[in-house]
Amino acid sequence: MQHPDTIPNRTRRKLRDECGLTSAEGFPQMGATHYLDWLPDLHRQLRPDTYFEIGTESGASLAFARCFSIAVDPQFRLQADVSRNKPALLQFQTTSDAFFASGMLERLGRRVDLAFLDGLHLFEALLRDFIHIERHMAPDGVIAMHDCVPINATMALRDRADGGMWTGDVWKVVAILRKYRPDLRISCLDLAPTGLVVVQGLDPANTILSDRLALIEQEFAPLTLDTFGQESFRRMIDLTPAAAFRPDRAAVPARPKTRPRIAIKACTPSAAEAENWGDTHFARSLARAFQRKGFAARVDCMSDWGTAPADDALDIVLQGHDYHPPRDGIPALMWYIYPGKRFDPENFSRYGHVFAASRPFLRRLRRDRPGLSCSFLPQAFDAETMAPGPTPPGQIHVFVGNNHFGHPRPVVELALAAGIALDIHGSGWTAAHERPHVVAPVVANSDLGRLYAGARAVLCDHSAPMRRQGFVSNRIFDALACAAPVICDAVADLPAAFAPFVFRVETAADLAAAVAAICAEDAPRRAERIAFATALRETDSFDARAETILTRAHDLGLL
Repeated sequence: MQHPDTIPNRTRRKLRDECGLTSAEGFPQMGATHYLDWLPDLHRQLRPDTYFEIGTESGASLAFARCFSIAVDPQFRLQADVSRNKPALLQFQTTSDAFFASGMLERLGRRVDLAFLDGLHLFEALLRDFIHIERHMAPDGVIAMHDCVPINATMALRDRADGGMWTGDVWKVVAILRKYRPDLRISCLDLAPTGLVVVQGLDPANTILSDRLALIEQEFAPLTLDTFGQESFRRMIDLTPAAAFRPDRAAVPARPKTRPRIAIKACTPSAAEAENWGDTHFARSLARAFQRKGFAARVDCMSDWGTAPADDALDIVLQGHDYHPPRDGIPALMWYIYPGKRFDPENFSRYGHVFAASRPFLRRLRRDRPGLSCSFLPQAFDAETMAPGPTPPGQIHVFVGNNHFGHPRPVVELALAAGIALDIHGSGWTAAHERPHVVAPVVANSDLGRLYAGARAVLCDHSAPMRRQGFVSNRIFDALACAAPVICDAVADLPAAFAPFVFRVETAADLAAAVAAICAEDAPRRAERIAFATALRETDSFDARAETILTRAHDLGLL
């Protein structure tokens, strides 16, 4: 089972050393085979058409794949020839969160037969990776997760100790899957040095983990091996000899080969500009919500509008500044998420239904256009990325947004006038009094949840038309879902349920008073915010919005 032609000599010496490690007393004892010596066997048995990997680093594991392969690593350090035996290899030098948020797998349209997850050694990171990749797995696909079986207590610490091997707390993912996904077939193999967990029986449509992600993180963040107990850990792992393991690709539930496909039209100019537009991330979050409900979903930016496939089941237009005319033969719904500069209201009647993200605007729409099929659908948040953090918030107030035209942003001006500690994330902030507060010109969409959850307060404002007409920004939804206090401008028609957790301000004195009130909040008040954030997952997530849209589409006979 040796593969000296594939594994460099330096790596092979490391393998010999790792196979000689001894487990501490009470910990699972590994076998004599290294996981890198066993992985070629798995490839031969599965014969995957598409292979996916997170945590490539040297390329030792990637080299075994002989099929279309996708590799993700924030810093490749390749020591092996990873491309010579593959028809195609795509390498993405970025974090896994950023990769999945990019929508690349959706655009590739491939189902993954074998995935190998060896990324960050933090349980919440591995759990997110598992959730994301399961959606793209073939029905009989296999996910393998490395480093989930620590062989001593030190390597299982969440914070890495000096020297020695480190698995972090990713062992918790096995506990999470056994508790929340009993439908999965989980095998923990005795492969040196720290096991390999093989997961089968995958269900790309299952949303239990994503629906409960914030609660799961809160439940498992405080857990340690000491509190979990060594005996419980050994029983949970239940090591299987790798020599006796054979992947079971039989008994896969029959699923339709094609699913109804929903095309989401975003007012993003082109793919090259997509990452810098909030409309893009809004659309991707909605697409993932539809996918969790068993639909295929795709996001089209404006440059794709004229070349979209003609066999889509439904178009959903996220109406912003530009107008997407309905296509012949394809039913279309509109979600009017903010007032557009170049939209003619006469076009509302061309859609099967119009969702409006403002109640005052909806009332006017019904008054001016009697008979139009329309209803209220506010903006939303992505429950996969927006959730309360495991630790109390910090001391910094955060504003995320650009200043493209050099005009003052009212809530930022009030904050600076009040003299609070403010971090600005965004571009275009060129005024002398603004520049010292700019932390970065951009923040990755996948990092927003952690940024908001760690802030003392999140500041938000609206364009004048949004503020006057009551189009409440999705940033308020995001921040509240992270249990962060919100300070915003005097936006009209703020939902009554939001009011106890949002400070609307018009002057610097208002803002200073809001900050003082936030600083005075105690533990019970923090608990109220967390409870409200949890409740929002049921009512205001993209999953809830997708359910509303699908129900209306079915009622109208459009799906």
